Amino acid sequence: MTQTYVIKETDVQALASAESFARGQHYFHDGAVLEVTRRGNLITAFVQGNDYEPYRVQVTLADFGIAETSCTCPYEQGGICKHIVATLLTSIHQPEAITEKPPIATLLADLTAEQLRQILLAVAEVG
Repeated sequence: MTQTYVIKETDVQALASAESFARGQHYFHDGAVLEVTRRGNLITAFVQGNDYEPYRVQVTLADFGIAETSCTCPYEQGGICKHIVATLLTSIHQPEAITEKPPIATLLADLTAEQLRQILLAVAEVG
């Protein structure tokens, strides 16, 4: 099922503190959002922050809006962090920057049991 909900800036503001939203706007305008990918209702991104390695952001959308968010940064002040804000602002204002990919379930749907087993074994060896 394709997500039809359109994220609005007011949705993002409602999830963030005023400070996180303002800082996220700066990150967005400064081009800190490096990669944004969308697979169905899942948006992932890498956002350059204070660490050497970019932070990984995930946003899950639902029919009613933003269902779930996560970021690898240590932010624990309440609401969403500036990296999630920057990612969402990118998806609102620069949709052309998003790489669209099919959902994982779609990619796996036509595989045989043996092909799926090989993928699971390969993933298990990496982890």
